Amino acid sequence: MNRENKTIKLRCISFPKGTKVVSVCLDLYLVAETSTLEDSKRKLIDAIVLYVSHAIDKNEIKELIPRKAPLKYFFKYYLIKLVTSIFKKAYTILNSNYRPDCYEFPVNSAEGTPLFG
Repeated sequence: MNRENKTIKLRCISFPKGTKVVSVCLDLYLVAETSTLEDSKRKLIDAIVLYVSHAIDKNEIKELIPRKAPLKYFFKYYLIKLVTSIFKKAYTILNSNYRPDCYEFPVNSAEGTPLFG
């Protein structure tokens, strides 16, 4: 089987919601919710790996990727990105569990795993 080796960046956000932290992958519309930022991001990464692996295994990459999140999450992503870039020093003081965050995960579609480094 000849699989195309393609790297894409998946846009993600994490933000507080009550006493929980919610992490959302905007390009796959996957959501993780836990009590800490680190756990929420870790669960989201696990969900991304499973989802992308499933798409590859079923040969349905074009059908399943991307699967966009609702517009409200994109608005939140770009708002958080703007605010954190303006107030970067102020956000470093905040508790990391309740600090909104934007990040991207490079994913290699041939392997289905995030590339960290």
